[in-house]
Amino acid sequence: MLEPMNASNPHSATFPPRPALLATMMPRLIAVLLMGFASASPAQPKATEAKGTDAGGKTPTVFVARDQATWEKVKQAFGAPKMLPIGMKKGGDLSLLDGTDFQKQMIVAVLWGEMNFSSQNEKCWIEDVTILKDEVVVDCRATLWGGAVDASFRAWPYHVKVVPRSALPVRFKQTTVWTAPPGRTEKDKTVGILKDGEWKQEFPAKK
Repeated sequence: MLEPMNASNPHSATFPPRPALLATMMPRLIAVLLMGFASASPAQPKATEAKGTDAGGKTPTVFVARDQATWEKVKQAFGAPKMLPIGMKKGGDLSLLDGTDFQKQMIVAVLWGEMNFSSQNEKCWIEDVTILKDEVVVDCRATLWGGAVDASFRAWPYHVKVVPRSALPVRFKQTTVWTAPPGRTEKDKTVGILKDGEWKQEFPAKK
């Protein structure tokens, strides 16, 4: 056993009492453990969609991007964010989808164009994307007012989704509900079809 250093034993070493030693080392041990937990925590999931009411131009358009170069063209087509009334939430950041793996995935997008919303819970969105035997179906939805209003504001709805990659034609269909009395619904109207190699089409689809 080591003895405290003294004049009669110059080769001896002096160690702090055990409680003091533990108190000195404990912060370092805690820091090492925390670093280990941080490195073992799972990575944040990648974004798989973006949506909002502040992008695009006047004309409704559908898109399919099967590679990064096409995705860059889609982002350019969206343009700079539009000005919305104060208090309205800004749309999702398209750059969050830049990490899409185009070997396994593709991006479908819909710009509904410039619309007049009137605070009657109007909205446009992609409900689902289904890969069938001979086509990919993008199920779009729109809930609109369609009646008299006291005031309205301009909106540019859009929705972008990352989906499994497919070389099949992509058909965009839309169900639109007008909620103003007496109310009416238009179901499953085809608004665009994009074959492999095509990336953009204005809608409604031309016959």
